[in-house]
Amino acid sequence: ALAANGDAEAQKKPAPKSGLVAEVLELKGLRLGGSKDEARNTLGHLSCRDASGQVPGVDQICTHESKHPDVSGSTLANKPVDAWTFQVKDGLILRISVRMNAGSAMAVAEALREKYGPPTDLRTEPVTNAFGAMAERLQAAWATSTQILMVQANVARFGDGMVALTPLEAPPPRK
Repeated sequence: ALAANGDAEAQKKPAPKSGLVAEVLELKGLRLGGSKDEARNTLGHLSCRDASGQVPGVDQICTHESKHPDVSGSTLANKPVDAWTFQVKDGLILRISVRMNAGSAMAVAEALREKYGPPTDLRTEPVTNAFGAMAERLQAAWATSTQILMVQANVARFGDGMVALTPLEAPPPRK
């Protein structure tokens, strides 16, 4: 498992840096610098809108929503995905984010550990939901010299989870 069940204080500290098995990270075969057409071919449907002037350096935001009538349902690590979002410039993918439930995001984090090795950063932090329930939020990250792949999910598996692949120089999206 990603988070050890032992000392809670040890879980809050970043994991030591570790080597990755790949320099180029991907989600379902989609990578930064790939084309939005590759995303459309992989996922089956993509809706794009103009983002000029809204997000610096981005000219389109493209989404693939599992609830769209033309979509049969998307998965990542064999877990259902609510939505994929791509920030695009000149037809090329700059950032990828995936929204899914927290339990599914935890499964994706484990699949990424199997694919890329231990995360280069692993931490947990306490969170409270709208009803006052306390839980731990897991944040696991795999970083190369140019990009970072991050998974955020509540360990108690309530709420949303997020998977994001971004250039290393850009801050990862916050929930």
